[in-house]
Amino acid sequence: MRWPTVLVTLLLAVWVSPPAYGQGRMLRSGRDGTLAVNAWEGARHGTVLRLHNGCRPDNPDCVWIFRDGMLVSARDQRLAIIAWDGAQHGAVLRLSDQCTPQNPDCSWTIQDGMLRSGRNSRLAINAWGGAFYGAVLRLNGDCKPENPDCTWTLR
Repeated sequence: MRWPTVLVTLLLAVWVSPPAYGQGRMLRSGRDGTLAVNAWEGARHGTVLRLHNGCRPDNPDCVWIFRDGMLVSARDQRLAIIAWDGAQHGAVLRLSDQCTPQNPDCSWTIQDGMLRSGRNSRLAINAWGGAFYGAVLRLNGDCKPENPDCTWTLR
């Protein structure tokens, strides 16, 4: 192989390779694509999820893997997003090391750009008070696909 061919091969491998962290993606706000879901102060049991404007695909505290209906942390795949006090309007979203796919407080469906609770599909993940740096993620029973504080893109 000649040098230019090797360089082109390497560049293509980087460009078309799947993202790091087991096909994980960042969850970006529908209102402001510069804001992404972050395990605030690091992924560990009990960490509150907030929006951060400094997330990058190489930061596993900002990368999520959708597996078995759960949103699992790329930093520690034993941690998944949970409605901490049970799926109800206003419940804060945190990381838990006790999640299983059978626990509906840890399971999510993607519909119309919204992430809906496995326990109650009327509840969706919301940037509480609006999408801004540091906004806490909570469940909201009033979410509609037209509300960009309730919609997310996986990229």
